[in-house]
Amino acid sequence: MSVCHSDHLRILSRPEWVEPVVMFLRDKALAAGACDQATAQRLVIAFTEAVTNAIIHGNYELSSELKEEGGKAYIDALEDRKADADYVERIVDIRVDYQPDRCIWTVTDQGNGFDVEDILKKLESDDPDTILASGRGIAIMQAFVNEVSWDQGGRQIRLAIDTKTGSERRTSERVKYTATIGVQTDQIDCFEAIARDLSTTGIAFISTQAIRKGDTATITLDLHHENERQVAGTIVRCNAIADPFYDVAVHFDTAIELDDPPSEAA
Repeated sequence: MSVCHSDHLRILSRPEWVEPVVMFLRDKALAAGACDQATAQRLVIAFTEAVTNAIIHGNYELSSELKEEGGKAYIDALEDRKADADYVERIVDIRVDYQPDRCIWTVTDQGNGFDVEDILKKLESDDPDTILASGRGIAIMQAFVNEVSWDQGGRQIRLAIDTKTGSERRTSERVKYTATIGVQTDQIDCFEAIARDLSTTGIAFISTQAIRKGDTATITLDLHHENERQVAGTIVRCNAIADPFYDVAVHFDTAIELDDPPSEAA
């Protein structure tokens, strides 16, 4: 992708609009050459979280705790908001910047914002009890794009993916790694997962299967690529973040070299 251009959408806060808007953003990213089909599917998950959060938690001002509890209280509150023009007519502003080596989606709501730093601190904990419902969507977005950041007191979120080729990415130092990996443990046969971050001593990834803490694991980096390699380690974290996803971390038995890092999915 070599041409810089942008798109701009402004939508009303209607939950039924989330899916068509997300599909539109996905199709535009594919048409612009910002991603391939595999990455487009990851973007759908991240876009859905971002736009839904902007409407439900931002413009509708419904708390994550209430949504997590579910039941009649949440359903009634949601229906009240959907019938109230003061909430439904609030705007979600979506801007897309297609750059030569990066694509950025900026989603801004008209709600009250939230304490970004407090939530991010909780997400860094290894204690699953500290990962509140309000942070689970953030963990999902962080898993499927290269960068997530906030502005305007949490009312604005930016999602970014790198669009550089693998050879270009190899020239820069980085710790973000969002390629497809293979995972095999004591109890589970090999399955695919999406990596979040990679270091010399371990890897974090998103799994659709719960994995027992303490199990040994074999991680295949750059799965389906000619330069794939296997690394042995131990499961040190497995936290449920949002059905059906788990945030998993593995500590490698032996530190690996990152001088020639594996190719990162765009």
